[in-house]
Amino acid sequence: MTTARTGLLAAIATLQRHCPYMVIITNHLDSTPYSGLTQDTQGMQGGGDEALKGMYEVLFDYLPEDARLLKVEAGQRITVVGRREDWLLAIDTKGHMGFVPPTYVRKEVEEDDDGY
Repeated sequence: MTTARTGLLAAIATLQRHCPYMVIITNHLDSTPYSGLTQDTQGMQGGGDEALKGMYEVLFDYLPEDARLLKVEAGQRITVVGRREDWLLAIDTKGHMGFVPPTYVRKEVEEDDDGY
């Protein structure tokens, strides 16, 4: 199994834990846009970034020209599954995956089980 595919499958598993109601089609994992992530996922940092992962609100529109970057719009919700250097790896509600700048998003506050 390739590094990109392994990384993608791990990202999908994380997304499904955060959004169990979301259906992700995985029969085209080796086609674009994910095939271009091979180099980027090799440098992914994960272990100590558990607090970083979760649901985020997009604060500003981000319209990248690079296919490895994720197009997002203000008000949109995304799931951050990791980071690489100064970028966050995220998946949107349509299942698109890519990198976003951390200054364009804000982590949503998680409520405790008590509702606080």
